[in-house]
Amino acid sequence: MLARKRLIPVTHLTPVPGALGASPKVPPALLRDLRRRLSPDASRPLTQHQFASFLGVSWSALARWETGKQPEPAIARKIVRLDLVLEILEKVVLREYLVTFFEQRHPLLARCRPIDLLAVEEGFEAVMNQVEGGASGSFA
Repeated sequence: MLARKRLIPVTHLTPVPGALGASPKVPPALLRDLRRRLSPDASRPLTQHQFASFLGVSWSALARWETGKQPEPAIARKIVRLDLVLEILEKVVLREYLVTFFEQRHPLLARCRPIDLLAVEEGFEAVMNQVEGGASGSFA
């Protein structure tokens, strides 16, 4: 696959030193920000229970991460990928439909749910291609 240069600022993510593909650090503020951005109601973020269920993790794990513990590398990458997709998606999709977008099965994504595809690099690339295509109007 062709490598693309991302123009999206990723100022709140700090990669862990090490090999390529190393786990990024997930600051607690990012988790709270994602809960706020994904909520259909701008005045109330998703609850920890709702967001944990959305990510496919336990509520207690999310609560630990929001107090500074770091998630497992695979979950950390999924969270970072969610943030990157959301930065584009929230410009073209009404906030009340954001969670639905990630949870519904998409015909252009082999009938898979985007939130599940974010767990692997190839899935993330497929979701980004669809979101960027929709944002640019190439699927209109």
